[in-house]
Amino acid sequence: MIGTDIGGYRIISELAEGGMGVVYRGESIDDGTPVAIKFLRKDLSRKQEDIGRFIREGEIYERLQHPNLIRFYKSGSHPKAGPFLVTELLEGVDLEELLEENGVGQPLELGRAVDIALQVCAGLAAAHEEGIIHRDLKPANIFIVQHDDGTEQAKVFDFGIGKLLEESGGGGGHKLTMVGSALGTPLYMAPEQIRGLSEKLGPAVDLYALGIIMFQMVTGTLPYVGDTPMMILSAHLKSDIPLLRKHQRYLAGTDLETLVRELMAKEISERPASLKKVKQRLWHIKQILAPEDTGATQMAMPAFDEEAMKRMSNPQYHSESSDTIDDLDAIDVLPTEPTIEKPAAVVLYRNDEGEDEEFAWLLPGERLQIGSAHDVGVRLQHAGLQKQHAELYCAPQRWITIKSIDGAVVRVNGASVTSMVLRDGDTITLGRAELRLRCFAP
Repeated sequence: MIGTDIGGYRIISELAEGGMGVVYRGESIDDGTPVAIKFLRKDLSRKQEDIGRFIREGEIYERLQHPNLIRFYKSGSHPKAGPFLVTELLEGVDLEELLEENGVGQPLELGRAVDIALQVCAGLAAAHEEGIIHRDLKPANIFIVQHDDGTEQAKVFDFGIGKLLEESGGGGGHKLTMVGSALGTPLYMAPEQIRGLSEKLGPAVDLYALGIIMFQMVTGTLPYVGDTPMMILSAHLKSDIPLLRKHQRYLAGTDLETLVRELMAKEISERPASLKKVKQRLWHIKQILAPEDTGATQMAMPAFDEEAMKRMSNPQYHSESSDTIDDLDAIDVLPTEPTIEKPAAVVLYRNDEGEDEEFAWLLPGERLQIGSAHDVGVRLQHAGLQKQHAELYCAPQRWITIKSIDGAVVRVNGASVTSMVLRDGDTITLGRAELRLRCFAP
């Protein structure tokens, strides 16, 4: 194949061979643009299902145009080599290689991890808007392009088992996945994917995989491991969702911990509604946890619309509007919080052995709800605890308040309160749960 001209491109050398195909380095005959040319493996070229999946990958790429997705040039079929795809040639490393180079148990810098997650969100959100889900999102399918100015650009690729949502029902559409089969990678597969519930394989599958990847980037380890693939799959189905605080104590009770836990929820209904909502939450998380780290972001957004321009150019207009910015696709610069150097306080929890454990960290500007519900900032399961029981707030000036939610009983140093300013060493009782506040000097 080396030296062969195909569809206006010339094959230069072989790059890699994967589970579905062989990838070659090539170039445009017209202008020398470097490209990647992918062929279906010969041992798969006689299987109708594999041919259909390969052709469908080309159809998917034709519908995807976004800076955080691989750029597609052409698809076709060669008389001898069979179907092929031509895409941009990505130079750099994929996220899997990046994590391996970093070392097991060694997380990425927080700002960098959030930036990569933001870009993956942006690219996949564009795919979801086109009715396309990936179904095999993993670090090996996220490429990190290093630019000369030091920025990084994440690009999602390999939609080889991607699914067109309009074809998941009847109506004569092509269905590439047999009923009851499970396609994907065990370390990142959602519970509904493991169970082979084809009718439930919607966008939530990609959200679950993103949660696993975010956990891995932030902690340096995977949430579910095992000696065999079956043990890993069983853990996805049955094991408790691990919290970031087990590996990164300073993230206890933060919005990032809450978001990752929601993304990894076993039930589809408990995950965020869309990647657009996830992207919005990640922006705000970044402003609090890593506001000074801007070196990695390479988020190419559409031009500003009129509403976004008003928000950016007129502070008074912005202050009169909602604190929540909904149209993130129209704005690529958000107001930042003050730079945070360290947490203002840690909340300690008295366990059954009478020992104090680090329960949650509070950063200036952060609100933390405590209760028994799944969607609160920090969940406790104790008698007398309401679903949303109390809220802690750390002001930018670092003073901390607590208030009761919907009349729930809150006691501080034994006295019942509805709201009050807390001091270092205060004991907080919520139902039968006992907490203690430890404040840090500025």
